[in-house]
Amino acid sequence: MLLAALPGIALALWIYGPALNPSHVEWLLAEGDSLQHFSGWDMFRRDEWRWPLGALPTLGSQVGASVVYTDSIPLIAIPLKLFHAWLPDPLQYIAPVLLVNLALNGAVAAGLLRWSGCRRSVALAGSLLVVSLPMVTMRGPGALGHEALSSHWLIIMAMWFFLMPQARWAHALRWLGLLMVAVAVHFYLFFMVGVLWFAWWVLTFRSHWRQRSDLVRLLAIAPLTVLAVLAGMYAIGYFEFGLDVEGDTGFGLYSSELLGFFNPGSAALFFQGEHFNGVSRFFNGWRSPVAGQYEGFAYAGAGLLLLWAMALVGMLVSRSLPLASTERWLLVPLVLLFVFSLSHQVVIGQWQLSLPFPAWTEVLTHQLRSSGRMAWPLLYGLLFAALIVASRCITARWLGPLLVGVLLVQIWDVSPWQSYVKHQMSRLAPGEYAERPFAWREEPQVVALLEQSHEIRLLPGDDWHRVNAVSWLAARYDLVSNVAYFARTNPGLLYAAASEQRRALEAGRIEAGVLYALTDASLAEIACNTEGVACYAVDGMTLALKPSEF
Repeated sequence: MLLAALPGIALALWIYGPALNPSHVEWLLAEGDSLQHFSGWDMFRRDEWRWPLGALPTLGSQVGASVVYTDSIPLIAIPLKLFHAWLPDPLQYIAPVLLVNLALNGAVAAGLLRWSGCRRSVALAGSLLVVSLPMVTMRGPGALGHEALSSHWLIIMAMWFFLMPQARWAHALRWLGLLMVAVAVHFYLFFMVGVLWFAWWVLTFRSHWRQRSDLVRLLAIAPLTVLAVLAGMYAIGYFEFGLDVEGDTGFGLYSSELLGFFNPGSAALFFQGEHFNGVSRFFNGWRSPVAGQYEGFAYAGAGLLLLWAMALVGMLVSRSLPLASTERWLLVPLVLLFVFSLSHQVVIGQWQLSLPFPAWTEVLTHQLRSSGRMAWPLLYGLLFAALIVASRCITARWLGPLLVGVLLVQIWDVSPWQSYVKHQMSRLAPGEYAERPFAWREEPQVVALLEQSHEIRLLPGDDWHRVNAVSWLAARYDLVSNVAYFARTNPGLLYAAASEQRRALEAGRIEAGVLYALTDASLAEIACNTEGVACYAVDGMTLALKPSEF
């Protein structure tokens, strides 16, 4: 497993380079979601300790949220806050998370394969295939910017635990620990792990129902686990969110396509530009008719496709499916997750088929709008199944060279994507900025206004471009901000959240010591025509401040 971690570390060092320095934060200003995640942590570390532990009312005072909803990875943010006084300031863990996750993805994959009886060489080949999958680096900086979602080792470990159908308290505690870690990393990953945990519980219950002591133990495990996880969710701030997300949440838009494992073109729905020529070296794939299906991107790579073909030939020659009963059962929850990933708008190439989901699934479709991510577990399951089948059907004499060929094809195929992300990150390296993002934040007039303030208010509140810049400034100058970019928010929600403060300004009530960041000309005119208010225009925005001593 230690050896299998090295390729992930090497890949991260090559791709992310200077961004792996925790003290290097300026590059985040050119990012989108990654900047949101950093601002959440940067504000959280400065705030006083509260209960729940992850509560963060100073970032978005009109929202009332937590580090859960800034996607700042509570598993890291909460422990690090204990050492705030001794840590470098500023400090980011956005890019380092990718290094850790790429290493763990490979290591845990090797552990699962060894547990399944594969030779060390096969386990190492499997870990290399896992690390090469473009859907992992797709989630990091330089791409979609969802670094928490690169923690696929959680999915792989849940699959490993599933293969241990033990009705013992020790194994139940392993599951509980994994669920608690997953819920403190990202809700989507927690849901995938939770489905596998429930499937494990059902399978174990089915196989032990004749043993009274095991049956009693299993009947106690489920409710106790659920209660413990709910308590953990409360402690880290899952129930701290003051906005009601209603109406169309995006389910059916951010989905996966039926042939997604074979299509490198889904990424083109999100990435444009002269430096992006597709994820695969061999073929461009096709563009989905659903614009949001980049969220369900799960291209396997030509090498993995070749491995699947090898495993299929091996099964046909041996006329058997050399998978143990538990290994076959594992595919059931993975297929169910894949079905959910397709949503009610099933896409097959350029065709769409509408299939109504049962009404009772609305509780899931409302919370899991990016259902396309649920395709990932099946891709891993089919990868591991193919390696296990190949190792049991093909003699060692032929298996080694074939796996080398698979790896060479895979690396050659996806290397343009890795090079693209490296290029994106190199542009953000120190001293390489073509144009420094939000350079106005360092102008003397802006700094003077910020230093005289105790709060910053973005009004009318719906400027999606500047909300992250305002959050950055709020954290850097220890100011309270009124609105911020949180998961599942949109400009309309933030506009509504700031309505009371907007009406107060329209009525001419301006609070001293509050820096108003105004993106509406009529609001700027009201503020700047008020006696004692100093105004300064930057980047299509007016900063207005009434000093406290006025």
